[in-house]
Amino acid sequence: MCALPNSNNQQDPSLPADRLQRDNPGDRSAASSNTGTRASNQMMSAPYSSPTIIQCTGKAFPPRLSGHRVVCTDQCLYSFGGYAPQDIGETRLVTELWRFHFFRKAWTKVPLKGDVPKEVASSAATLLNNKILLLVGGTGIPFGQIRSRDVYACCLDDIDKDGAVTWVRWKTYGEIPEGLYGQAITVHGDYLYAVGGTDGQVYSIDVHRLDLRTRQWQRLSDDLNEDSIPARYRHEIAIYDDKIYVFGGGTPSFVYGFSEMPTFDLKTLKWSYQQTEPYLGFDNTEGPERPLPRRCHSAVQQACGEWVVVTGGVDERNQTFDDVWKLHLPTLRWHRLNCTLPKRVYFHSAAITATGCMYVFGGVVENGEFRTNDLCAMNVDVPTLQELAIETALASGLLDCYC
Repeated sequence: MCALPNSNNQQDPSLPADRLQRDNPGDRSAASSNTGTRASNQMMSAPYSSPTIIQCTGKAFPPRLSGHRVVCTDQCLYSFGGYAPQDIGETRLVTELWRFHFFRKAWTKVPLKGDVPKEVASSAATLLNNKILLLVGGTGIPFGQIRSRDVYACCLDDIDKDGAVTWVRWKTYGEIPEGLYGQAITVHGDYLYAVGGTDGQVYSIDVHRLDLRTRQWQRLSDDLNEDSIPARYRHEIAIYDDKIYVFGGGTPSFVYGFSEMPTFDLKTLKWSYQQTEPYLGFDNTEGPERPLPRRCHSAVQQACGEWVVVTGGVDERNQTFDDVWKLHLPTLRWHRLNCTLPKRVYFHSAAITATGCMYVFGGVVENGEFRTNDLCAMNVDVPTLQELAIETALASGLLDCYC
């Protein structure tokens, strides 16, 4: 439901020179297939709204932060963790859970109990069964010196008499990943998949799988067997047709592009590159054919599984992005939406509802000196009639809130 408004690392030597050239978004790819052309043309006419900052109500607001993670349930967005040097004291780490109600348009700081995670900068998060927030990895301060290799779980709808939710540190077994941050995770079936990350000095492209029934970790691929896929952090992943697609990422001194997608096959347990199809362009509009290389961006997968929305991020020259792109996974064709974020931002976090409303929260703004606590929303799908009716009723004052 969419609440609309009232380190000195060198370039990775494992990347072949020809790969560097092919990953230049300015290079033209081969002519597109008829299927890809039809998919892109359909997207060009598909409805979406421009990203708009939500005018929040109430008196409580999260700090201005980066390196946090957000997830969406049916009615609320939750933000946990992050780094907030402008608003937090000496620790500068945000060990807080904030809830935003889509129709009240208000933030609430949720009391926490239990084993609250402490290494909360650039953790990875996902939502299980529309109610359980899972957190993997993360770093404390100084970055990279204190790292987590644990999995934490918090049931968001299990609220006690004090209004608190409880964090639990899972006991896991098997080939437990090293303590890393900036990795990417997602849930697919009965498994959680984790890819990449860094310890602050060394970067990884390892693929690990956690069986959510037995809590047993298994390493599916490691850096010694990674088939020339360069290691990275602050990338994003999506799973489609039993394949993990890796979106961008990099190191502080190098970033990776989107013309060829590193792809891990969950059946063969092998890496490969998949060539993406270029954006066909607006009428009389010049621009890149694919998203420019970047890290610290966001990528959310729509409920249908076929589309991934990419926005924001930063490159190795500290150029910051505000563009919005969609990738159609069945055809691997890119489409650039004719809109931008209200601000250029990176180290932000995004999540998408089941009905196709994407929320983008926080991050480092364009000049790199300040963070924001702006929350913006955009429909990347057609809103449901129920959503439109509730929004209309709220705007007209017929409803005070929606529970």
